[in-house]
Amino acid sequence: MCPCCNAEDETLAHVFSCGYPEIAEAREEQLSLYQASLQDCCTPEIITETLIYGITTWFSVEQGVTCRQIPPPALESAFLVSAYRIQTSQIGWEAFLHGRVASAWGEAYKSIHPTATIVEVQRWLSDLVRTNLDFSLSLWRLRNGLVHGKDWEASRVQEKKRLQKSISKVFAAYKADPFIVSRKQSTLFDSKTMHQRLQQDRDSLRCWLADVKEAISVQQVDRQGAAEVAQRFFQPRHSKYKSPPFSVHSGNNSSGLESLSSRTYNSIKSTDSEDTLSKATYDFDSDNLDNDSWSRHSRRRLYVSSELAGRESFGK
Repeated sequence: MCPCCNAEDETLAHVFSCGYPEIAEAREEQLSLYQASLQDCCTPEIITETLIYGITTWFSVEQGVTCRQIPPPALESAFLVSAYRIQTSQIGWEAFLHGRVASAWGEAYKSIHPTATIVEVQRWLSDLVRTNLDFSLSLWRLRNGLVHGKDWEASRVQEKKRLQKSISKVFAAYKADPFIVSRKQSTLFDSKTMHQRLQQDRDSLRCWLADVKEAISVQQVDRQGAAEVAQRFFQPRHSKYKSPPFSVHSGNNSSGLESLSSRTYNSIKSTDSEDTLSKATYDFDSDNLDNDSWSRHSRRRLYVSSELAGRESFGK
């Protein structure tokens, strides 16, 4: 992220074309110096204007301005139009600032100075590449000076401002959610107010931010572990036993008991008492039964036992 305009992608192209007001103002000054450097290396005025037009148009496109990178309407030379189109569509103006100059600019220079020799054209192209590299380096130094400070003291001031800005964001996050750190680490925020913390020196601010970052990371790991344990504990349990073929409803116990009595009596006639008890009662998983279901199963077992006891006494 760009520290000046907060753009998401801080590419080298964005470094050259950042729309931050202070950077844009300083870039205009550097562009004027670049134009003067082109004149110093005997660049024809029409070529200078075309190059400035191409660079400024590319800056606008990089800043999100909708415009077409077409040759200037005032161009009458076919060599200049061809050089502009090749630089725009095939090479690019960012590459131009890196020193990748289309050879068609040499042909355009030759069309303006017909008496120029090949050596003179090559020398002019070399001067153009050097001037472009100097301009790119000036834009890079300009941005570094604004972001990090132009000297050692200014760099320290800029770094402290960034630390104070980060601390303000961390305190705001803690105010919104005090549990971003564990209660044991809450003294990081409770021992001093934000105003008192911001008044500390640069090294203290850097160390405090490192401690807070570690505390937040540990709390996130603990939360994730607790969430996984809770998910395993509360996951639904599936019984491996089949449910009973009938159930005794609380509102209609008599019909359910009568059904159980008839089935039990039929099973008693063909089997002995121990086998009958095992066949007449149904397997169930006690972990998956609520209180009502457990009570119904208990009554069913007692009823079957009483039927068996009655038959044995009748046989005696």
